[in-house]
Amino acid sequence: MKKLYTLLTCIIALSASAQTFDEVLSRIVNSNPDIAALAQNNNATIESLASENNLADPEISARHLWGHDGNNKMGFGISQSFDWPGLYSARSKSINATKAALSELYNASVLDKTLEVKLLMIDFIAAKCNYSYFTCVKENMDSLQTKYSEAYSKGEVSVLDLNKIKIERIKVAKQANECKLRCENIRGEIASLTTDKDAVAMLDNINDYPADAILSESEYENLINQSDPNIAYYEAMTTVADRNISVAKMQGLPGFSLGYEFEREEGTNFNGISFSMSLPFFSGRHKKSSAISEKAAYETTLISEKIKALSQMRALRSEAKTLYEEVNDYASIISDNSHLYLLKKALEGGEINLFTYIQELNYFIEAKSDYQDLVYQYNQSLTKLNRLKLVK
Repeated sequence: MKKLYTLLTCIIALSASAQTFDEVLSRIVNSNPDIAALAQNNNATIESLASENNLADPEISARHLWGHDGNNKMGFGISQSFDWPGLYSARSKSINATKAALSELYNASVLDKTLEVKLLMIDFIAAKCNYSYFTCVKENMDSLQTKYSEAYSKGEVSVLDLNKIKIERIKVAKQANECKLRCENIRGEIASLTTDKDAVAMLDNINDYPADAILSESEYENLINQSDPNIAYYEAMTTVADRNISVAKMQGLPGFSLGYEFEREEGTNFNGISFSMSLPFFSGRHKKSSAISEKAAYETTLISEKIKALSQMRALRSEAKTLYEEVNDYASIISDNSHLYLLKKALEGGEINLFTYIQELNYFIEAKSDYQDLVYQYNQSLTKLNRLKLVK
């Protein structure tokens, strides 16, 4: 039984570690309450739109009249009003176009939330990388402090040298603690965006930035034209406005009411039909011109959004390329932590004194921090640049 428990524990651990960046991202976004609420609001809006194209409710009327000579008159009727027949078809097309626009607006909201979560996850990885590095430096300083404490007890080094090591260790430990606190703060931000606690726990198993690359400018242009839900929304709203022009035209045509009438007077029954027509001379004014203006406004906004998207893409692509080159310049020199080993070896071998060691250590710590910050900035920029690749 104990062996089985151990085996199951190992399987669970391996399963958790197998979670990729994208899988955790997907779980967090899919369990986001704001996205769930938006989906419900969209459904409510769609149901409300559908109800606007129903026939009017039937009307039932009744009357009883008294005459001076004692003769009474009574009757009742039922009637149904309806708009010009083509108006229902025009409204249906407008409603379907509005549904498509709401779907694109929902997709845009999901994309924005996905980008928000992904950027936070990159923040988390950056903080973890910094924490890992400063923990490594701290362990290196712990080893030196132990050796200098032993040397001091033998009278081989001064108390000043020992205190220098202790002070540097405290400084490094403080930086490591700040990075750890940063990790926890970001974890809390991510946890506030999801109801999936397991997905938040899986963040601990992700240590590397997502694998991604800079595409060609033409590829980004195709993504913007084909996959950008924000642009698709304004295209859909232009279609809605066009359908509303047809609706406005139809609303200028007459409406009708058809009914059945029954009356009883002096013992005689009367049956018949009623018919009436409404002439929208006043209610239909300015609706068509308003719909035409609305369409022109959406067409202009669509052009503006495309220009903005292309401009932002080119700026982000240029930024990402520059950061990529800067990262590569650093990578061959300081991507690993070998400088810590080499400096310690030089100090212990007598090639440098303690003062030089501390100077050199701080120099390399600054260089390593600059490198890791560049890697972080590059991944942030690349994520924003490739946001449309997040569209499902």
